[in-house]
Amino acid sequence: MLWTRTSTPWSGARDRLRTAAGGLLLALACLGAPVHAARAPAPAVPAAAAAAEAEVSAVDLAQRINVLKTRTDLSATERDLVLEQLRAALTRAEAAEIARKSASAYAAALQSAPETIAVLTAESASVPEPEPLPASADPVTLQLRLAALQAESASLRSRQRSLLEQLRSMEDRPAEARPQLGDLRRQLGSAPAPLPAGASPLLVEASRLREQATHQELSASIEQIEQELLSLPTRKAITTAQNDLLARRIATVDAAVAALNAYAASQRKQQIGEEEARARAFEASLAGQPALLRQFAGESVALRAQWSQLSARLDLARELQRRSQSLLDDAGAARKSADQILAIGSISDQSAKLLRSLQKNLANSDRTRQRMAERNTALVDLRVQQFQTQEALRTLRQALTAQRYLADQGALPDNVDADLDTELVEALVGRRSAALADLADTQEQLIGVLSESSALDSELLQASVQLHSLLDERLLWLPSTAPLGQDWLRNLGTSAVWLARPSHWATVPPALVSALQTRPLALLLLAAAFVALLASHRRLAAALQQWAQPVGRRNDSFHTTLLTCVATLLLALVWPLPLAGLGWSLGQVAGGSGGGGSSGGGFVHALGQGVLGAALVWLMLGLFTHMCRPSGLFVAHFGWNAQRIRHLGHSLHLLLLVLAPTTLLTGMANASGNADLIDGLGRFSFLLGSLAMGLFLYRVFLPDGGVLSGAAARQGWRRHLPLLGSRVLVAAPLLLAALAGMGYYATARELQARLFTSGWMVLAVTILYYVALRGVLVTSRRAAWQQADARRARALSEALAARAALPASQGSGSPESTGTGSHEALALQNQEAEIDAVTVSQQTRALLRAASSVLLAVLLLGLWREMIPALKVFNDVVLWSYLVTGSDGERVAAAVTLGHVLASLLTLGLTAIAARTLPGFFEVLLLQRSGINSGTLYAVATIARYAILAIGLLVAFSGIGADWSKLQWIVAALGVGLGFGLQEIVANFISGLIILFERPVRVGDLVTIGNTVGTVSRIKIRAITITDFDNFEVLVPNKAFITETVQNWTLSNEITRLVLKVRVAHGSDVQQAHRLMLDAAVANPQVLKLPEPAVLLLALSDSAMEFEVRVYVNLIDERLPTTHALYSAIVTALAHAGIQIPFPQRDVHVRYADPGRGAAMAAAMAAPATTPAPPSATAPPGG
Repeated sequence: MLWTRTSTPWSGARDRLRTAAGGLLLALACLGAPVHAARAPAPAVPAAAAAAEAEVSAVDLAQRINVLKTRTDLSATERDLVLEQLRAALTRAEAAEIARKSASAYAAALQSAPETIAVLTAESASVPEPEPLPASADPVTLQLRLAALQAESASLRSRQRSLLEQLRSMEDRPAEARPQLGDLRRQLGSAPAPLPAGASPLLVEASRLREQATHQELSASIEQIEQELLSLPTRKAITTAQNDLLARRIATVDAAVAALNAYAASQRKQQIGEEEARARAFEASLAGQPALLRQFAGESVALRAQWSQLSARLDLARELQRRSQSLLDDAGAARKSADQILAIGSISDQSAKLLRSLQKNLANSDRTRQRMAERNTALVDLRVQQFQTQEALRTLRQALTAQRYLADQGALPDNVDADLDTELVEALVGRRSAALADLADTQEQLIGVLSESSALDSELLQASVQLHSLLDERLLWLPSTAPLGQDWLRNLGTSAVWLARPSHWATVPPALVSALQTRPLALLLLAAAFVALLASHRRLAAALQQWAQPVGRRNDSFHTTLLTCVATLLLALVWPLPLAGLGWSLGQVAGGSGGGGSSGGGFVHALGQGVLGAALVWLMLGLFTHMCRPSGLFVAHFGWNAQRIRHLGHSLHLLLLVLAPTTLLTGMANASGNADLIDGLGRFSFLLGSLAMGLFLYRVFLPDGGVLSGAAARQGWRRHLPLLGSRVLVAAPLLLAALAGMGYYATARELQARLFTSGWMVLAVTILYYVALRGVLVTSRRAAWQQADARRARALSEALAARAALPASQGSGSPESTGTGSHEALALQNQEAEIDAVTVSQQTRALLRAASSVLLAVLLLGLWREMIPALKVFNDVVLWSYLVTGSDGERVAAAVTLGHVLASLLTLGLTAIAARTLPGFFEVLLLQRSGINSGTLYAVATIARYAILAIGLLVAFSGIGADWSKLQWIVAALGVGLGFGLQEIVANFISGLIILFERPVRVGDLVTIGNTVGTVSRIKIRAITITDFDNFEVLVPNKAFITETVQNWTLSNEITRLVLKVRVAHGSDVQQAHRLMLDAAVANPQVLKLPEPAVLLLALSDSAMEFEVRVYVNLIDERLPTTHALYSAIVTALAHAGIQIPFPQRDVHVRYADPGRGAAMAAAMAAPATTPAPPSATAPPGG
């Protein structure tokens, strides 16, 4: 039976419904969104005041304004003041009249609600059926009626969406109306603004009228909102009844549309078959005709075949359109159900399960987007084909004759007679025209259907995304099951029976056999890989020990670390690989069985998913366990503490023994889809795994005996961070276990999965950081070895050159010197080059840390971004409010929620991290490539750090309402206090800024200030740190660098002059001494050629001739080594030449007062000394 729309008595009832609800709809248009009901309040104003206010009308005020404009006995100022008061009163009076009309409309709607609801109920119970369509209806009539029904369906759906939007707004209106009522009542009870002294009676009267109009408007607004709240339940009932009626009408119209579409499809299919049969029969009748004519007829047959395929696509597209419409309706119903559940406030675990089922049954957004993209591509191709068809049809219709068209198309042979059968030509062209017309019409219909389907999918995508966002905000904080109790123990027993049922395990061997038969090649490859890994296990372990031996030595190489990473991965794959292959095989075999959780196929599928999860956990834990080997990555290559890493490896092994089985059971329960199994077996395994994880974290991360026990001690409050962090880490899985026990199992499971993955991400990024750091260290060590070899070769060449440069007389006549030179050269040849401990610079570490932090932040953001909507629930917790100036200049209240506070704390944390990391990161990554010196880099990094801190603090405090307008007075007060009490600190801070901008000193400069000489190592806000030559750090206030004299040795040029004083004994050859000292200066590689070295004889002292050797060196750091080398070379050269370096000499003249005594003393001193002979051993004493 076919159906269409017609006029029925239902239409009259619909008109009566519209008339009855007209006042209500008018009130809704005036008032905005409807609200919930509230209890009837007491009268807002006294009766006398209400009577007084009733006397103020908009008409009376308008007349007063007109009269006042014509009066000439008032001054301009007074008239303007009175007009201002009257106009304000007129505005208030008009608003009061509108509010009273709205309140009356709400009251009228409340009174007529029973009749309206009764009419709607009756019409909803007996929705009229459309009249049947005659069986002889032509296609044109059919299409017209189908289009009319589709238009009506679209109109009804639009009205239904409007009603659903009204119902949603009704849920939020009470929360908006209550603050409005409170504000209106406060305004009504506030005292009027006082008039200025000496106001005229006319101004007093105008002010009184304005005050009365204000009271009148406030009272009317209060009455309006109260009536709105009182009528809310009734209006919700009416709107719900209207929505139900529209739903029934939509269902009726959709049924009629479906029937018409089915009828049209059958008719079209029959017509297509008949037309295709006629085209083939006509082609067969042209057997004796020329080949070109038969080919032309064959093209028409191909057009009919194309039409048939296109019609099939049209039917499929309409079916998909109906499916999209059904999905859209389901999304609307799901949104309505979700709004109703969330409006309750307190949600039970059953309601939460319903919400989760709604989210699970929603259309997949990614598939919807993919479907829309494919449809858009098909639409583009279809429009191109439509253009080609229409162009061919236009060419055919523009042809003068049929024969001329055939000739233009090249379908007439050259030798055909001019008197070709006209009927045959007309038939050929006519069939081509009909085929093209039908094809173009079907293409047009298909384009229309696809366009409508795209619009439906767009609405479906929007509705799904909105509902997903709404549920994501709520579901994380809702229970998924009942707390632990008797029901859970019952479910646990059911799970144990399900797990131990022999019939379930009996289905596993046949599934494995089926998997081997279905995918033999894949399983054979897996088996071969397992055998290869198992056979190479010992060789890989031995290779790890072999690759660990050269680490830190001269033959160290970075590729050994990379090979160690690959070998560790292969070692970790030995057992997880076959386990994963087993789980994949079971999952593939059971995937098509469709068995439930209690069937054999469902058990095999659940077992496969559980085995896959266990294999993944085994791989991750096993990978890090193998890295903890003594010859593994952590100890041998990264240099971590062997004892703590061994402790970590043992703890990981114990965790694997517990976590792999619990992951297997949890995966089986979740894959079964059975709520009892998920609650029983799944939650039990989760609790056991959480406790094991907590014990593991306690063993590893607790500072007492854990991995962090050897961490470097920190100063101040930072020393408590490791202990606090370890306690948080240990408490996290225990808190998740408590959440699961309280019924928030889905929340705890989601959080645990993400926390578990986050932990492995952190560890993986840490490993990448240390691998990169090791690569840099190996490169630096190789460069250090090369430099050591170069130094040894240079020393050897210098020793050989010095030996060859000795004078011939000394080279041949001094065996000691010759032997010494030969022994020195031989020792240098046999000596192995040595290097100091090579470390990675702080800049490189900062760059690697910054890159690792960015990578980790990106990974964690991608992992946790789906959880961000759930944090919006904190915006519902209002902590305090503050006043802000709106766009209209009025002060309005703004709420500060818990979400704002958390966002501000997060901003402060990110600001601290950014201020610590980003300046150094940009300093190393960007600025160094531009050739800027280190001082400028440090200044830019410091200023960037200050800017980041200032912006971060401003954003963080503005998020909680602390704007500049409130802080400026505090800043001003602090400025006064700083000016008096903190003068020196402010002076040092300003001086620091001046130093950063003017840069009289920079990091790395060698400076002298007062008695302090050293290198600038840090420039801070208050002081500059100078490291002297004794490696002491001296803090000098910034103010001293501005107010005192500073000697900067390296400000613009690091080339400095060395002056060496050399004393030569009198009587030495001056020219030879000059030449030897100059040759020693020229031969030194650190001495610059320009300016040239100079040797000058500047003084003749009492005991020596005083020379000065003046040379220039390129760097400050070369002064002391060059001084040492020059003095050594000069002393050696002078000694070989026999030139003495004298000691200081002084002549002493002694004068006596007695000349005789002096002469005797002089004679005694001039006489030769005699030594008495020792006594004889045999001589007698005294003899």
